[in-house]
Amino acid sequence: MLSAPIKDQSLSLEVEQWLQNNKATVIPRGASTATGWTPPPPSERTPKESKKRIVEVNQAVKAENAAKKAVAKANYKAQKLLADQKTKREAVEIMKAFKEKANHGDVGRLAKILGIARKTLSNWACGAGLPDQKKLEKLKLEVSRFEFKEPIPQKEKRKIRDREKRSKNPEVVRRRDLAKRKKQAIDAGLKEFSATCAKHGLTTYMIASGAARCQKCRTDQQQERASKISPNLKKMQECIKDGADSFIGECSKHGEAKFYVNKSGKNHVYRCDLCRKEAYKKQNEKKVLTDEQRYRRLNREIALTMYAADPTNRKFIGMCIKHGETEFYIKMEKRLPSGVAYACKACKNNVKI
Repeated sequence: MLSAPIKDQSLSLEVEQWLQNNKATVIPRGASTATGWTPPPPSERTPKESKKRIVEVNQAVKAENAAKKAVAKANYKAQKLLADQKTKREAVEIMKAFKEKANHGDVGRLAKILGIARKTLSNWACGAGLPDQKKLEKLKLEVSRFEFKEPIPQKEKRKIRDREKRSKNPEVVRRRDLAKRKKQAIDAGLKEFSATCAKHGLTTYMIASGAARCQKCRTDQQQERASKISPNLKKMQECIKDGADSFIGECSKHGEAKFYVNKSGKNHVYRCDLCRKEAYKKQNEKKVLTDEQRYRRLNREIALTMYAADPTNRKFIGMCIKHGETEFYIKMEKRLPSGVAYACKACKNNVKI
């Protein structure tokens, strides 16, 4: 919509006349003549550079704020530490003054009044615990109006302590009664007395070497041990009583076999004869033989083999330690278990190799 035309043109003429002799002052866009604020000149940076600058400024501001927060936090911690130390010192001094006046049971009563455990109160007293400000004020108040007990004599303290430690456990009571009766029996010179056993009730106890033992418990233990004795051990004991040196027992490896009894120090031991022979055989196989032993074993095997094959043949070729491979002859010897002996003809005598 068009505006109505200005009928009075006098103002426009005055402005034109003034502009002919004067120059108009140009006010920048956004400037304020009232406050005197003038907007900054337009930036010479590109939009990309402006964004980058904004990010850098924001990061710098964040870093500055973080540093301020860290300093404030450190100051707060330092102030709190000083305050905690002061609170601890106050609590320790209060409890120190309290304990100087306290008697038996006063510390426990104070802890109950404060509504805390006695251990917590002890921690405050030694500086290991830290009460808050509210509890510290309550501690000051309760200590200031606390009514201390009358001091108890030292002898009476011991009686109270012993009475508190005395147990009501039936087993403890039974053992105390047993010890009391044992002492009475020893003082009277007795070897036996009656007391309560945990397993058999009221029974007879025997004193041996200053120790008391329930007779029924001892009998049960002996019977249990006897039941665990192996049959071979029983046979060995019977063998020793009869004066014999062997018996027929049960071997875990060979079954029913002959056992020999030998004395080892003050004790007797038994061993399966077949197990013993196998052990000796293994031991001999591992042993390093000399030439003489090897020749003797070789000649014995040849002699026994030749004689078993043909009893009329009394000659064979064997190894002599002196003459090497030479002729041997076989002869009968009843005193030997095998009944067969041999000798080198070159040695000119009957020396057994």
